[in-house]
Amino acid sequence: MGKTTAAIAYVSASHEHEYPGGVVWLCGETCYALELSMQQVYDQHLSGSHAGGLPRSEASHALVQWLAYGRRGRWLVVIDNVDCVEDVLPRFLERMPPSAGGDVLVTTRASSARVLSTVSWATCVEQRCLRTSDAAVVVWRLVCAYNEQHGTNCGWRGCQQTSPSVQVSSESPSPEMPSEVPHELQQLWLEARGEYTALLYLAKDSERGFGGLPLALVAGTGALCIRGQSFSAFLRACEEAMMGRVTTRVVSTNAGTAVGKPPQSAVQFLQRYKIGSDRAEAIVAILGGGGPVALGDLSELGEDIIESVTRGVLERQRLRQAVKAVRSMGPMVDDEVASRSQARQRLAGIWALSRAELPAAAQEFMEIIAYYPADCTMEELFVWGFLPTTSSIARAFADAEAAAQAASPPSSCKCRGCVVRRRRIVVATLAEALVGASLVKRQHVPGHVVFPLRCLIDGAVDPTSKAADSELQREFTCLSIHRVVQEVVRVGHETRIKSSLRPAVLAWRASVTCGDEAAKVAVTTEAALCGDHWTPAVAMRQIMAARHVAATAPHIDLADATLAIAMPSSDARSPY
Repeated sequence: MGKTTAAIAYVSASHEHEYPGGVVWLCGETCYALELSMQQVYDQHLSGSHAGGLPRSEASHALVQWLAYGRRGRWLVVIDNVDCVEDVLPRFLERMPPSAGGDVLVTTRASSARVLSTVSWATCVEQRCLRTSDAAVVVWRLVCAYNEQHGTNCGWRGCQQTSPSVQVSSESPSPEMPSEVPHELQQLWLEARGEYTALLYLAKDSERGFGGLPLALVAGTGALCIRGQSFSAFLRACEEAMMGRVTTRVVSTNAGTAVGKPPQSAVQFLQRYKIGSDRAEAIVAILGGGGPVALGDLSELGEDIIESVTRGVLERQRLRQAVKAVRSMGPMVDDEVASRSQARQRLAGIWALSRAELPAAAQEFMEIIAYYPADCTMEELFVWGFLPTTSSIARAFADAEAAAQAASPPSSCKCRGCVVRRRRIVVATLAEALVGASLVKRQHVPGHVVFPLRCLIDGAVDPTSKAADSELQREFTCLSIHRVVQEVVRVGHETRIKSSLRPAVLAWRASVTCGDEAAKVAVTTEAALCGDHWTPAVAMRQIMAARHVAATAPHIDLADATLAIAMPSSDARSPY
């Protein structure tokens, strides 16, 4: 099982008798995500009848006070997906008084050395990859669930949760059946040995499989399902996709051409700390003097070397962060990063298989959100952000408008509110395509959780009125995506042919223009034609814009950022 699944299993087994005070589940992907989830817990369970609850910082403080001084008994706080342990853990633990009566369970991909360097009294338990048989059962169950929901026959014709054909007699299995065949897969083994073997190959740790990695199992199964393939057909597709990424390096020398293994990726490691690819290559080249640079070598960099190889304060700060991270990983840093690199190669192959089956607009949608906040990308931003008319999403908006104009009233209404409604439908459709491929998760969040109260309620409105409460509870749809998946998608952009519509530029353009105040006048004027559909205030759109701009900024250079802002108005106009 994966980290989160292991945490769920622990909570289920120990909740009743170990933690009578309750279990609090928080998201630890970023400091912002941590405080957002703390606010959600407070609003849903502790705020009582106070509509809208408290601002995020106050709600976080109130939750900590409840944990510190509550009288219901011992409690458990689960902080999930804490990869930036150096930032997130102190943010939570430093607020907690020593007398607090509870436990904190943290799931993370960080090494034990990194965790202990941040919290010296922590107890670390390493979670290994799933065994092949367990991983095969996970894939089976996910495919069964997909088939039941969509009425399909992916994997194998008998891969159905409720189908009587998959039920095996409770009596002893066939004498010839190996004892290691999981019970749920016995019918598959009996009736389709080739599909059973293919399923095991997909699940096992091999160059063409998922390696028992929970994230790869979920994403890979999503790719299998949207392709509508059997286990054996998808295995053949994986062989092509995965093997294409187990590459060798051709090195030109004076003596000729040699073939060897890829070097340890110090460059890619620096890129993870938001140092651009060109600058990362330049820094590594200077450090190595033309020779190879292993990740472990970065741990030996002193302040004088950091000063000499970097340009500007920001790059210097990022290199310091990378060096600190390498040091915290300990002497096994190169092995650890090599293992993670292999996992990313698997995910890259899976993404290539999923991408091929997605509509062009859904592909572009996924590639854009790879630059947005992993924990809360807001669908509403795509409704208001301006994209060039040549983008696939803009074309999807244009197609929706063309279909509406061909229909009879009221479907053909051209007022701003109705156009916005149609755009929301398009965006939701694209998001659901990614959900179906197990690439993102989609959730509805009350407005008061993601926006400051003053953005939701006009100063002239009584905050205790029904109208105010309705605005506070208005739901917004947020997308969450694993940060490793985001990184895999972004790296894929670097290996593809560059075009004028690079996803990073599209992400920047959509986020910057979402908060365009000039659009507010047009919205207010035309919305009077039809009062059926809600449009957000400009302050809300500016908050959305600010959050997504902040996430995109590290991935875009000054030239592209300037080009997006100075784009000709004929190209920058909203499709509506």
